Amino acid sequence: MNVGQTMNRWSVVANDFDELVGYTHLGDIFLCNSKTKQMAILFTISPELVPLAINSVLEFECSFLSNPEAKRTILQEEKLRKIEARLGGLGDEEIYIPVPFPFMGGDRSVESYKIGNVFTYLELVGGLQDVG
Repeated sequence: MNVGQTMNRWSVVANDFDELVGYTHLGDIFLCNSKTKQMAILFTISPELVPLAINSVLEFECSFLSNPEAKRTILQEEKLRKIEARLGGLGDEEIYIPVPFPFMGGDRSVESYKIGNVFTYLELVGGLQDVG
């Protein structure tokens, strides 16, 4: 998906990473530079783009996402299991969203999460942080 079409306000932060290739269940975004194929992670709560030394979506999926440290810190699998047990699974384009957002006083506790649409979330969290 093209970043400019799906999450336009974030284009400024995403820079040359112009393809949205996925997202975590907690709302961080996986991006790709369509020219170089370099991958990056866009953290949305504290807007930050982190380019990775990975130049293919396949390598990203096969090695990075299966890395124990990425599972612990990026995917937050332990926390995710607790949230999923509490709220149930997700549908298409849904994520777990902390309410209120941490930058508005939320604590990101397991009990604070609700289910919401990823693109609505991106628009809200971006707008409230003056992204774009």
